[in-house]
Order: sequence, then C-alpha cells, then structure tokens
Amino acid sequence: MPALTHNPDAGGFLLAFSADDGAGGPPQVYLQQIGAQGTIGSRVLVAPSTITQTHPALAYGGVGSNRALVLWREGQGANSRVHAQLVDGQEQPVGMPFLLAQQDGGDFQRDAAVAADPGAQRFLIVWEGKKQSKERIFLQTVDYNGHVDASAPVEVSAAGPGIQVGHPDIAGREGLYVVVWERSAQGDHDIYLRRVRPTKEMVGPEETMLVDPTDQYLPAVTVAGPDEALVAWQEGKNGDVVGRRLRRSDAQIVRGRLDVSRAETAQLRPAVAGDPVRRRYLSVWTDGRNVEISGLAIYGQLVRGSRSKSPRSTRPPCHR
Repeated sequence: MPALTHNPDAGGFLLAFSADDGAGGPPQVYLQQIGAQGTIGSRVLVAPSTITQTHPALAYGGVGSNRALVLWREGQGANSRVHAQLVDGQEQPVGMPFLLAQQDGGDFQRDAAVAADPGAQRFLIVWEGKKQSKERIFLQTVDYNGHVDASAPVEVSAAGPGIQVGHPDIAGREGLYVVVWERSAQGDHDIYLRRVRPTKEMVGPEETMLVDPTDQYLPAVTVAGPDEALVAWQEGKNGDVVGRRLRRSDAQIVRGRLDVSRAETAQLRPAVAGDPVRRRYLSVWTDGRNVEISGLAIYGQLVRGSRSKSPRSTRPPCHR
C-alpha cells in the first residue's frame, strides 16, 4: 500500500512504500521523490530493521519546515506497533525511530495515518487499535522534534456489537481536520468521517461519506486549494478508484461522486496528496492491469481541483 504527500519545498511529492529489501530480509519501508513533472528519484531506506515493516504513512510539515514524519506498522498480529521516523526534505533521517504509543494505544496497532499542523509545528496521527476486545480509531499528536504528546491518545470511533472499524486516514488545515475510516456492519462496508481539532477535541458526531449499495474500502483524504479537500476510496473488492470532494473550512460534502480511475482489472488501496499551489491532487494505487506481464504496479492520476480530471497521468516504477 503506497502513501503519498506533497513536498512544497521541492515542488513535487514524496512516495512511501513497503518492499522486499532484495537480500532475503523482511519487507522494509522506503521513500522516493516524485518531481513536479513526474520524474522519479532513487528509493531510500527509512529505518533498517530485522522485523517486517508494512503499511507506511507520511506527511510533510509545510513550506520551509524541512520536516516529514514517516509511520509504519512493525511486526505482525498482536505484536504489531506503530513506529515513526522524522526525515528532512531530502529524505534523510532526523533523530532515531520511535514508538508512537504503548498499551494506551491499543493491544495491537496498525494502519496509521498522519497530517501536519504547520501553525503549531505538530503532526496529528490516527491508527486502528484493539482495546477491551473492540477495534477503535485513536488520535495522538507529535511535534516537529519527535516529542509525543504527554496526554493519552483519544478515541475518534469505537466499534460496537456487529460493527468493525479500521483503515483510518486524516487531513486538514488551520484548526479543523477530517478523519475518515472504513466501517463494517453486517457485511456492508462504508466510509465514515468525523471532524477533529488539532487539540484532540472531537467536533460533532460520526457521519457516512456516501450512501451506496456497493461496498467501499480503504479511504484516503487530502486537502488542496484554499477551501477544498478530496476523499478517495476503493469501490468493491477489486474495483475502481472513486471519491468525493469536501469543503475544507467545515468538511461538508459539496460535490457528487468523482471517478478517479476505472478499469476492468483490480485497482486497490488508493493514496492521495494535494498540491495547494497548483490546486490539484495526485492519486496513486496498486494496479493489476498488466499483472500477467509485469506483476502488480503502482499507477497514478492527477486530478484538478475543479470537477474535471486532468488528462495527464504518471506511473511510478513497479514495486513488488
């Protein structure tokens, strides 16, 4: 599952992904620069480990910050925890990797996501954890020096009887952020959202993103432009990449369904990043259209901040 963030200091994007190390070791997390014109840089190993690293996430700290936070799931099953590493704008580590939360973040931790709060120089992180036998979505903050907030993580959403929650993402700016996640109840999968403050305060109740009989999986959210955000997700088990736009100032849904990419083959686990300068988005996903020839690949599509989709697309190298 790739992760993506806009790098305003370099004018392009940062891509994070998990891949085999090529030497028989466990999968590790790598970073890769994507230039403004779609040029691809060399991949950089984030934090070498003898333990499996999967499900990366990252966010850039804003213009002039020279900081990004990379997250990943380290370990498997009940032993999995969310780890983090600060890096600079050139993908070089700043300090040492650190653990995001202990038992107050759930008996296991996975599927973390992160957004930056440049005004307060902190990152907001959400993840799925299991506590008292129920899945929950947790929220915590970390400053630009890698210090985790002293107060305990707070719950954004908790599962109930017959309900499961997971795969969260977060994005926002200037005091209001949106957390989205996948909610499963009685076999139906839907995308939900909730508004939060960077002080870890909840704003209003949970809401459904789109009422649709087709199952919705693995949401991703980002902001671009002065007052617009985009939520994208995987439609169906092996379906298309679709989304909806939000008004950033209050996170209200303002436009209908957006078809980011349609294909006869699998398009899985989308990630999105916004470019506020050019008012556009880049969405990437795991794609199976040439799986019999070259295996799974990461494909991408640029989306304008208006209703129309940009005809320009980019295809980063295949990572298997």
